[in-house]
Amino acid sequence: MIRKAKIEDVEEIAKLQKEYMQYHMAQDPYFEFKKNISKLWKDYAEQIIRDPKQLIVVVEEDEKIVAYMTARIVEKAPIYKIDKVGQIGDAYVSLNYRKRGLFTQLLEDIKKWFRSKKLKYIEHPVSANNPLGRQVWKKKGFEEYMIWVKRKI
Repeated sequence: MIRKAKIEDVEEIAKLQKEYMQYHMAQDPYFEFKKNISKLWKDYAEQIIRDPKQLIVVVEEDEKIVAYMTARIVEKAPIYKIDKVGQIGDAYVSLNYRKRGLFTQLLEDIKKWFRSKKLKYIEHPVSANNPLGRQVWKKKGFEEYMIWVKRKI
């Protein structure tokens, strides 16, 4: 079952979020998180759930949350014709539940929410060091339109 996350779900979503973080940290140490990440992420997730411009959608199977996706409405600089876009943040399906179409279900639910908010575009940042992520998003119709660069100073 796919549904909007509730405050009571935060603890369980945090477990998935830890898997998500470990995956990204293994790809690039730039994604290293703070030591007290669980508490920080739970607080952050509660803020998302309470904010009408943000959303967390979860997939629940057998009374267990097995996937989630976060989304928010982002206002662009006033110089752009497209002044608001939907932005997907975290998107994660637990390893044992992949290849079941759950990611597609989450994405479709998020797209429906963005359409209800009259948005026409969705963005999602993908790490350059994440070939699987880049492949999945491309398969879902997303195209690379910007490349961010970084360096240590």
